[in-house]
Amino acid sequence: MFHFQYSVWWIIPCLCLGVLYAFLLYRKEKSFEEPFLKFKKLKHVLFGLRAIFVSLLALLLLVPLIEHLRSETKKPIVCLVMDQSKSMRYNNDSVSLKKYWDLLKESLKDEYEVKSYQFGGALTADNSNAYFSASSSNISNALQEVGERNAGQAMAGIVLCSDGIYNAGSNPLYSQIEGSAPIYCVGIGDTTKRPDLGWQEIKANKTCFLNDQLNVRAEWKAVQLRANSPNYRLYENVKGKWQLLENGKISLNGSNSTGTVQLILSPKEIGIHHYQLKLDTLNSEQNLFNNTKDFYVEVIEKKQHVLILADAPHPDLAALKNALTDQIGIEAEIVFVNGFNAQKISNFDLVILHGLPSRRNPASDVLTAIKRNNTPSFYIVSSTSNLVALSNAQECVGIRPGGSNANEVQAVFNKDFNHFTVETNVPTAIDNYPPLLVPFADFKINGDVQVLATQKIGNTKTSYPLLVLGQQQAILLGEGIWRWSMQDKRPENSYGNVCNELINKTCNYLVRHSNRQPFEVSASKKIYAADELINFDAYLRNESGEYTNTPDVNLKLVDAQKKEYSYVMNKESNTYSLNAGILPSGIYSFAGQCVRNGKTYTSVGAFRIENSEQELQNLVANHGLLKQVANKHQGIFCYPNELQKIVEHLKKQSSSKPIIVSEKKVDPIINLPWVLLLIVLILTIEWGLRKYFGAY
Repeated sequence: MFHFQYSVWWIIPCLCLGVLYAFLLYRKEKSFEEPFLKFKKLKHVLFGLRAIFVSLLALLLLVPLIEHLRSETKKPIVCLVMDQSKSMRYNNDSVSLKKYWDLLKESLKDEYEVKSYQFGGALTADNSNAYFSASSSNISNALQEVGERNAGQAMAGIVLCSDGIYNAGSNPLYSQIEGSAPIYCVGIGDTTKRPDLGWQEIKANKTCFLNDQLNVRAEWKAVQLRANSPNYRLYENVKGKWQLLENGKISLNGSNSTGTVQLILSPKEIGIHHYQLKLDTLNSEQNLFNNTKDFYVEVIEKKQHVLILADAPHPDLAALKNALTDQIGIEAEIVFVNGFNAQKISNFDLVILHGLPSRRNPASDVLTAIKRNNTPSFYIVSSTSNLVALSNAQECVGIRPGGSNANEVQAVFNKDFNHFTVETNVPTAIDNYPPLLVPFADFKINGDVQVLATQKIGNTKTSYPLLVLGQQQAILLGEGIWRWSMQDKRPENSYGNVCNELINKTCNYLVRHSNRQPFEVSASKKIYAADELINFDAYLRNESGEYTNTPDVNLKLVDAQKKEYSYVMNKESNTYSLNAGILPSGIYSFAGQCVRNGKTYTSVGAFRIENSEQELQNLVANHGLLKQVANKHQGIFCYPNELQKIVEHLKKQSSSKPIIVSEKKVDPIINLPWVLLLIVLILTIEWGLRKYFGAY
């Protein structure tokens, strides 16, 4: 079917133009009349060829379009997902698993498009070299990501091979998975409970203050054991040597029992303290990994005080306070602006202004005090905000109001943001958060700031900022982050407390950059999980207080065994960053150094990486969970030597049939090769006839 971008009535002038051009060319042409009487029609043929040629060229100027249907047969997709956590390595049938898994791939590849994945803490493409080395297992996140990566495609099924043991993310039974593809679970491991004594969990704050006492609650569990009173011992690693702090006994009541040990620590030095709890090893035990458990405590000197100053009650206020107080070392206080004494601003390290300045309260004395004390400030826009006054109060974003209405806006993470490092799951979590209410206005970014998130209105991604950070100011141009906090608390959430992380990192960034130190290097976390990427950020200021990254920054890490790791930090925008990769567990100190204008700048710090043996704390397979997941998603459960059952079940599904994908395409006719060939052919025939009969 043909279409034109202009009215079809233009075809008539195009045809007339071709005829007129041919008429003007051949009306006085006598070469073909007398000498060739037997070809009396030759002049008419040439006239027609030239008229067609010119008419076609004129028609192409109308941009004619051709609509055609392209069909393609696609195989349905089967996703094979393999658990690569360490607990899989200690199961009896894991050695022969690869043979069965490869046979399943061979059985499926003719009728299905097979996509292979593996997972531990995160989902990755299949790597045949991996051998059950991941230090955590997040089944829920793996299933969700497989669904998201294949959303909108014809999925016949997901085959999950696991022992059912997970120690990260939420319960996979409650995962919200894109599409309706059945999930088939392949059970690995031994479900038999054997005699075992081990630590279940150690509950302690990861941060405490100098000279404070820290309560530690250590939970233990005994299975099929009747020993009377095994011993426990608490050690601290001091300069590479273990020192005994406390010992005692626990009492077993019956063959299966649980209990707790209450401990009190009184660390006397600032820094990271490494502790270890040990239980006696009993003769009948097979799993000895859970008899020892390490934990770490960071000792800090003082708290940071944050003021949440609001125009009116709002659910965002509780979300802000909960996020801040979730981080040890921060005290947050909610105060309403009416009657607030602005002189108290000097008592706080950071002020969060929610809905201020507002239409009923300009808060001019508060804004003056913030400027006078050089206090970092974080502005959050609400329905009561006075946008004109807010535009003048902060330097991050210029705001020109466009009315009293508001848009529901979803956040889109800005991949170029580098003021601080976020976890790999943060961009996806932000993009899936509920919308915020953003006032209808025109937003313009000012000065040396960075945009962490932009606005998505409906299905349209815009360049309008949503969350912007400057050196000592930040602004969130919408209200409703309480919805983000609630989203993080849903049972099916597998991204963690991303809202809390964003709020804390934004506030920490503002406080850290208010100290006006010329050079600072910081780790993105004080405590890293095993197999987590270690990230660093750094900044350097010139004499005017502006960021610069002209000189190189050298970073040196030193572990507890005095092994050194040397890096050169990457330059990004006007700051520095570094991804140091995955490092062994333990305590690390670091020192960053750079030279500018002959002066040497140094910044030091420390972080810790937790022990990677959580996968080995529990080696009893949970096939009951896998069966529940398979039943919920219309799949089946089987063992590695029964994988043919999955192939047979897949063939019975209606979703396992090849599908024909038809795509309607509209292309300009000028893009079609045969059109060019036709024009060249017409011109060639006319030229050949004229040449042959002597007109040239």
